[in-house]
Amino acid sequence: MADKTQENLSTKEGLKSLHNLRLEFWNRLLTLMKGKTTIFQNSIATTASSISAGGTGIGSIGYVFEIKKNFVSVTFAMNRPFKAENKKIFCYLKEYKTKIETNFGDELKWEPLDDIIGSRISYSSDKVNISDKDEWDRILDFLSTRMIKLEEALRGPLLNVKSKFKGTEESY
Repeated sequence: MADKTQENLSTKEGLKSLHNLRLEFWNRLLTLMKGKTTIFQNSIATTASSISAGGTGIGSIGYVFEIKKNFVSVTFAMNRPFKAENKKIFCYLKEYKTKIETNFGDELKWEPLDDIIGSRISYSSDKVNISDKDEWDRILDFLSTRMIKLEEALRGPLLNVKSKFKGTEESY
């Protein structure tokens, strides 16, 4: 019984430490993002493993930062309430894949996620250790630079999405 209690205390302390680490990391990232892009300007640091923001002018579609112990990513997430809308927007954006990736400067991961409602486009790295604060400057640079590039690369195609679907049954 004492071993179980000690294990529970260790787990709670570990989670508290992880949550504090994330909170500190997100505060640094959001401070770094201020003035560089309008997305994430109203976001607040949290203990969660991701932070999302709108910034697209289309409801339930936006940008996400994600951090795990050995993984970070920037993501464009389509999470509208209806699967068909997300898949239609994803397919439309995929028509611009070459242009988007050229403007981004690298290949992106295109995930239609057919088994669930949402879809996403992302760029990630598994060459990180978020627990090592000595790596934070490099990780923060990776995330901030890639998010700005992702938003810029998608800006034109997203304007086309809004105009293409304006007046249809979907409410963008």
